[in-house]
Parts: sequence; C-alpha cells; structure tokens
Amino acid sequence: MYKKIIIGSSAGAMVQIKDYHITPDEDYGTFTYNKGLNLIKNFGVEVHYEATNLQNYFIKKVLSEKKDIIYALKDNGGIIVENDSIKLLGEVIVFRGS
Repeated sequence: MYKKIIIGSSAGAMVQIKDYHITPDEDYGTFTYNKGLNLIKNFGVEVHYEATNLQNYFIKKVLSEKKDIIYALKDNGGIIVENDSIKLLGEVIVFRGS
C-alpha cells in the first residue's frame, strides 16, 4: 500500500477511485463512468453535493449499477481513508445500495 499522503479535491478526489462517475453539471454535459487511479475500490463519491434531484437520480443509478456505497460530499466535507478505516469530516451524506 502507499506510504504517502494523497490529497484530492473535486475531480482530484474522484480520480482516486477505481471506477468513478461524473454527474452532469455546468462543467460536464453528460453522465459518464470513468477509469480512475484505482487507489480506492470500495466506494464512490459525489462531489459538490447540493442534494439536487439530478444528483440524487445519478447517485441511485450508480448504486444500482456499480457501487454499494457513495459518500456525497458537500463543499465543506471530506474523507480520510487509511488502510481499511474511513473517517468522514464535515458534511458528508452516506448513500447505501439496497
């Protein structure tokens, strides 16, 4: 495993995940699945979460197709992953698949 600190914000957080998604917004016109760096395998993230209907729709889509858990990070939220331990900071909403 890595013995260094890796920090990512926004797309920098998403790209650390093995398979990540992008929800359409003012910067990205369509929903996509993408290959990431494979540093994180067992969850997904929704960055800049504002609880919009569009974000919630795509979170449900990803939960039904790819992931068991998604952490939706508001702009003051964060996640620390160390080995198998996950610590949530600030405003993070947890979504779990059924």
